[in-house]
Amino acid sequence: MPTPIVGGLIQYLNQQLATTVWDGEVPRLAPNGQPISPSNPGTWPVIKVFMPESGFDVSWTFENPYSEQGEILIQTWGTSRSQAEATMTQIFNLFANENNWQNVVLGGPISNPFRLIQMLLRNWCSLQEGSRTANSEYLYRCDLHYTATVHAVVTTF
Repeated sequence: MPTPIVGGLIQYLNQQLATTVWDGEVPRLAPNGQPISPSNPGTWPVIKVFMPESGFDVSWTFENPYSEQGEILIQTWGTSRSQAEATMTQIFNLFANENNWQNVVLGGPISNPFRLIQMLLRNWCSLQEGSRTANSEYLYRCDLHYTATVHAVVTTF
Protein backbone atom coordinates (compact mmCIF):
# COMPACT_ATOMS: atom_id res chain seq x y z
CA MET A 1 0.00 0.00 0.00
CA PRO A 2 1.55 3.34 -0.98
CA THR A 3 2.11 5.67 1.94
CA PRO A 4 -0.01 8.85 1.94
CA ILE A 5 3.08 11.05 2.34
CA VAL A 6 1.78 14.23 0.67
CA GLY A 7 -1.40 14.28 2.76
CA GLY A 8 0.58 13.70 5.96
CA LEU A 9 3.00 16.53 5.18
CA ILE A 10 0.16 18.92 4.33
CA GLN A 11 -1.65 18.07 7.57
CA TYR A 12 1.55 18.60 9.59
CA LEU A 13 2.42 21.92 7.92
CA ASN A 14 -1.18 23.17 8.29
CA GLN A 15 -0.86 22.56 12.04
CA GLN A 16 2.50 24.36 12.26
CA LEU A 17 2.05 27.39 9.99
CA ALA A 18 -0.41 30.29 10.02
CA THR A 19 -1.57 29.73 6.45
CA THR A 20 -3.23 27.02 4.38
CA VAL A 21 -1.01 24.45 2.66
CA TRP A 22 -2.27 23.16 -0.69
CA ASP A 23 -2.03 19.86 -2.52
CA GLY A 24 -1.49 20.31 -6.25
CA GLU A 25 -2.99 23.32 -7.98
CA VAL A 26 -3.73 26.31 -5.76
CA PRO A 27 -7.38 27.38 -6.23
CA ARG A 28 -8.61 30.96 -6.58
CA LEU A 29 -10.66 30.77 -3.37
CA ALA A 30 -9.77 29.55 0.13
CA PRO A 31 -12.09 27.13 2.00
CA ASN A 32 -13.74 30.15 3.67
CA GLY A 33 -14.72 31.52 0.22
CA GLN A 34 -12.25 34.40 0.33
CA PRO A 35 -9.91 35.01 -2.60
CA ILE A 36 -6.37 33.79 -2.06
CA SER A 37 -4.42 37.04 -2.01
CA PRO A 38 -1.99 39.07 0.12
CA SER A 39 -4.93 41.14 1.42
CA ASN A 40 -6.62 38.07 3.01
CA PRO A 41 -4.84 36.81 6.16
CA GLY A 42 -4.64 33.04 6.41
CA THR A 43 -4.45 32.67 2.63
CA TRP A 44 -1.02 34.23 2.16
CA PRO A 45 1.81 33.36 1.77
CA VAL A 46 0.87 30.42 -0.44
CA ILE A 47 2.43 26.99 0.19
CA LYS A 48 2.06 23.94 -2.03
CA VAL A 49 3.30 20.38 -1.38
CA PHE A 50 3.47 17.73 -4.08
CA MET A 51 5.28 14.66 -5.36
CA PRO A 52 6.93 15.04 -8.78
CA GLU A 53 6.09 12.46 -11.45
CA SER A 54 9.22 10.44 -10.71
CA GLY A 55 7.35 9.17 -7.63
CA PHE A 56 8.78 7.02 -4.85
CA ASP A 57 10.95 3.93 -5.10
CA VAL A 58 10.13 0.92 -2.94
CA SER A 59 12.88 -1.11 -1.25
CA TRP A 60 11.49 -4.52 -0.37
CA THR A 61 12.86 -6.76 2.37
CA PHE A 62 12.36 -10.44 3.19
CA GLU A 63 10.19 -9.34 6.09
CA ASN A 64 6.97 -7.33 6.14
CA PRO A 65 8.43 -3.82 6.64
CA TYR A 66 9.83 -2.00 3.63
CA SER A 67 10.86 1.54 2.83
CA GLU A 68 9.79 4.06 0.23
CA GLN A 69 12.00 6.91 -0.89
CA GLY A 70 11.42 9.77 -3.29
CA GLU A 71 11.25 13.47 -3.92
CA ILE A 72 8.85 15.88 -2.27
CA LEU A 73 8.67 19.44 -3.57
CA ILE A 74 7.44 22.26 -1.33
CA GLN A 75 6.87 25.63 -2.99
CA THR A 76 6.13 28.95 -1.30
CA TRP A 77 4.97 32.20 -2.90
CA GLY A 78 5.06 35.71 -1.48
CA THR A 79 4.85 39.30 -2.69
CA SER A 80 8.45 39.96 -1.65
CA ARG A 81 11.56 37.84 -1.65
CA SER A 82 11.85 38.27 2.12
CA GLN A 83 8.27 37.02 2.65
CA ALA A 84 8.75 33.94 0.46
CA GLU A 85 12.16 33.19 2.00
CA ALA A 86 10.88 33.64 5.57
CA THR A 87 8.20 31.03 4.89
CA MET A 88 10.77 28.76 3.24
CA THR A 89 13.01 29.13 6.30
CA GLN A 90 10.15 28.19 8.66
CA ILE A 91 9.56 24.99 6.69
CA PHE A 92 13.29 24.27 6.48
CA ASN A 93 13.63 24.64 10.26
CA LEU A 94 10.70 22.29 10.90
CA PHE A 95 12.23 19.49 8.83
CA ALA A 96 15.85 20.19 9.85
CA ASN A 97 14.89 18.97 13.33
CA GLU A 98 14.60 15.20 12.98
CA ASN A 99 12.52 15.07 16.18
CA ASN A 100 9.70 16.67 14.16
CA TRP A 101 9.60 13.84 11.61
CA GLN A 102 7.70 11.61 14.05
CA ASN A 103 4.93 14.24 14.20
CA VAL A 104 4.02 13.71 10.54
CA VAL A 105 1.06 11.31 10.72
CA LEU A 106 0.96 8.92 7.76
CA GLY A 107 -1.53 6.29 8.92
CA GLY A 108 -1.07 2.58 8.37
CA PRO A 109 -1.75 -0.30 10.75
CA ILE A 110 -1.96 0.66 14.43
CA SER A 111 0.56 -2.02 15.40
CA ASN A 112 3.18 -0.78 12.90
CA PRO A 113 2.23 2.63 11.45
CA PHE A 114 3.89 4.26 8.46
CA ARG A 115 6.61 6.63 9.67
CA LEU A 116 8.63 9.41 8.10
CA ILE A 117 12.18 8.31 8.96
CA GLN A 118 14.09 10.90 6.96
CA MET A 119 13.35 14.27 5.32
CA LEU A 120 16.56 15.59 3.81
CA LEU A 121 16.84 18.83 1.86
CA ARG A 122 18.54 18.21 -1.51
CA ASN A 123 18.42 21.73 -2.92
CA TRP A 124 16.45 24.96 -2.84
CA CYS A 125 15.96 28.09 -4.92
CA SER A 126 14.52 31.58 -4.54
CA LEU A 127 13.38 33.45 -7.65
CA GLN A 128 11.17 36.21 -8.95
CA GLU A 129 8.35 34.89 -11.11
CA GLY A 130 7.28 36.58 -14.33
CA SER A 131 3.76 37.26 -13.04
CA ARG A 132 2.03 39.66 -10.70
CA THR A 133 -0.94 39.66 -8.33
CA ALA A 134 -4.21 41.43 -9.17
CA ASN A 135 -2.75 44.47 -7.36
CA SER A 136 0.34 44.39 -9.62
CA GLU A 137 2.66 43.03 -6.91
CA TYR A 138 5.49 40.83 -8.14
CA LEU A 139 5.37 37.18 -7.08
CA TYR A 140 8.42 35.51 -5.57
CA ARG A 141 8.72 31.73 -5.30
CA CYS A 142 10.94 29.52 -3.21
CA ASP A 143 11.32 25.79 -3.84
CA LEU A 144 12.49 23.18 -1.34
CA HIS A 145 13.42 19.82 -2.89
CA TYR A 146 13.48 17.05 -0.29
CA THR A 147 14.29 13.36 -0.39
CA ALA A 148 11.84 11.67 1.97
CA THR A 149 12.17 8.13 3.30
CA VAL A 150 9.18 6.35 4.82
CA HIS A 151 8.96 3.14 6.84
CA ALA A 152 5.98 1.20 5.54
CA VAL A 153 4.39 -2.22 5.88
CA VAL A 154 2.21 -4.41 3.73
CA THR A 155 -1.30 -4.26 5.11
CA THR A 156 -3.90 -6.97 4.72
CA PHE A 157 -7.61 -6.44 5.06
